Amino acid sequence: MTKDSFHFTHSELIKITMPREGQVKYKDDKLEGLVLIASYGGSKTFYYGKKINARYKLK
Repeated sequence: MTKDSFHFTHSELIKITMPREGQVKYKDDKLEGLVLIASYGGSKTFYYGKKINARYKLK
């Protein structure tokens, strides 16, 4: 998968391959602020980001 922004569905998320090194960030097209970070160790972590006081924060 080469796109870094797509609609997060179960079928699309299981297609994500882990990077050989570092991390890759994917953004959801439908829900603004939803991010998935895939790490070389095999983990997929979801974050929700929001602007607070003109700064973008991931939670």
